[in-house]
Amino acid sequence: MQIRHPWPCRADRRLRRAATTFSDLGELTARWLEGDIRSRPEIMPNHAPDDETLPLIPCLAAANRAGFLTDDSQPGHNAADRAGNLWEQRAAVTGFVADPEILTRLVDSAEQAGLDLLVRFQGDDHHPGLLVSRANGLAATWYGRAPTQRRTPRRLAPPPRRRHRLRSRPPRAHQLTL
Repeated sequence: MQIRHPWPCRADRRLRRAATTFSDLGELTARWLEGDIRSRPEIMPNHAPDDETLPLIPCLAAANRAGFLTDDSQPGHNAADRAGNLWEQRAAVTGFVADPEILTRLVDSAEQAGLDLLVRFQGDDHHPGLLVSRANGLAATWYGRAPTQRRTPRRLAPPPRRRHRLRSRPPRAHQLTL
């Protein structure tokens, strides 16, 4: 049995500490998706992506490297789980974009494709989010809600006092849900 510690390994912590830009976080997330590092930056120490995410990895890794820092995603499907609950799951992805040009291109592309989308700007805490899955007909999963401090990557949230300083202050990012 493999033991999973509730903290990242030293090598992953070193990589995380070395990340000083939004692009660095995107690269680390892409590497986690591809299995090159064991811990997802800021959120999931020593856990690989879920099995349902495996077919999405090439697209998600490319999105992270292109400036869309993905936070969560799910494929679309309707199926029953082991307990017999019927899940209706819409394909969806949520994350952060710091570059206004990339945000504009993603929003324009999503609108042209007829996708539902939600853009949350800093301080926008009034939208309930997008419903992306139901269990037995009841709302189960929402994307695009105001991120909690635990779910917001530290480099995007107001930085706490630390021993090491960022070399350059990263830009404020906006949350995008498709």
